[in-house]
Amino acid sequence: MLTPLAYGLAIFLIVFVLFIGARFLLTPESAADGFGVPAKPDGDAAYLTVKGLRDFTSGVIGLALTGEQRPPRSASISPPQWLY
Repeated sequence: MLTPLAYGLAIFLIVFVLFIGARFLLTPESAADGFGVPAKPDGDAAYLTVKGLRDFTSGVIGLALTGEQRPPRSASISPPQWLY
């Protein structure tokens, strides 16, 4: 019953992380101000680009893992046959 809600919330949060990453890649100075980390106009470009790439990549990996439709593996594993 809670599985669709959990997947919906996960996808919403992943898309939000993608948005943050894309914003840091497209408009790094305004994104940094909105994020609460004021950036120097001439000194923080590499940091902001790396942050944008990290967030965007995390979102892409999250979407890829959320889209996986295999059920989780069971925690109980039967012992090998030679033990019997």
